[in-house]
Amino acid sequence: GTDPAGVETDGSVTAAPYPDPNDVANDFPADTDGNGTADHLEDGPDTDSDGLQNGCDLDDDGDGDPDETDPDPQDPCVFDENTQDLTMTSAFFDALDCDGDGVTNGDEIIDGTEILDPCSFNQNNQDYTTTTLEFQELDCDGDGVTNGDEIDPDGNGIDDNNGTDPLDECDLDVTSQTVPPSQTWIDGDCDGDGVINGDEVTDGTDPTDPCDFLLESATVPMTPEWEALDCDGDGVTNGDEIADGTNPLDECDLDVTSQTVPPSQAWMDGDCDGDGVTNGQEVTDGTDPVDPCDYDPASQDTTTVSSEWEALDCDGDGVTNGDEIADGTDPLDECDLDVTSQTVPPSQTWIDGDCDGD
Repeated sequence: GTDPAGVETDGSVTAAPYPDPNDVANDFPADTDGNGTADHLEDGPDTDSDGLQNGCDLDDDGDGDPDETDPDPQDPCVFDENTQDLTMTSAFFDALDCDGDGVTNGDEIIDGTEILDPCSFNQNNQDYTTTTLEFQELDCDGDGVTNGDEIDPDGNGIDDNNGTDPLDECDLDVTSQTVPPSQTWIDGDCDGDGVINGDEVTDGTDPTDPCDFLLESATVPMTPEWEALDCDGDGVTNGDEIADGTNPLDECDLDVTSQTVPPSQAWMDGDCDGDGVTNGQEVTDGTDPVDPCDYDPASQDTTTVSSEWEALDCDGDGVTNGDEIADGTDPLDECDLDVTSQTVPPSQTWIDGDCDGD
């Protein structure tokens, strides 16, 4: 055969046949038993299974870090990254998963992720069934949910694509938090509602739901994404509600003139002021859905008015709206009343008026 290394002990390089009858003394590698197979190809310890005995292999464990600089030449998962050449790793090393994250060393090299960091990996190349228990018990993103619970919430041992992202601190099921979250997560605001995650946990609200929060707990700026939402569905964005001084979580606390997005069907069908006219109909009629005394009687369903509306006296004639409905008089006409039904003080305007023109 030929000398596969082509290296002579005298430092020369040759491609002469091996053994070389003209240069036996300098031939390397040696063939001690003279059987025509070089010593480095004979049976013996071969950590990285590359066909070279450790004694003749410059990198016994195939991790790309030469034995002379490798802290542990027999352990492929122990190496000096400063002297490691990732282009020189063996197939044996590439097939291993040193950090137990379910991604082989070879794929981590291709992906540019850290071979020894279990929280540095490309999920597209992960085989969850090969992850270690140590990896599953870690919380890579610091959100308080272990990697195992994020990837495999049903605990069947495989990734069914029904979990959350173990590398995204804001992609989680809060009810699955079983380990203390990081301070970074506690101080963050995943949903952008102005309430930090830690305070949301304390308040019992969902730190990943931008419309589930206590307004009084807001301590950091809301995000533009949050401001563009309409949490209560009243047609006024959260940002405009904050500017107006109204409550973005109360569908009946709004400035109608600030409606810039389509309100929800629930808001359209509701009756914020309790006057028996739905909000949607009031918008159509051009009346104010939050003013109980601004409505079109032709659109009113008196069977749906609220008790609060009935107790009011919209026209100030001293007769409550409820009594006017019962009497068959107009609760919006101060001169259409049954005087015997006056039970509340009339307005000064009514007192100073002259209903009968006499």
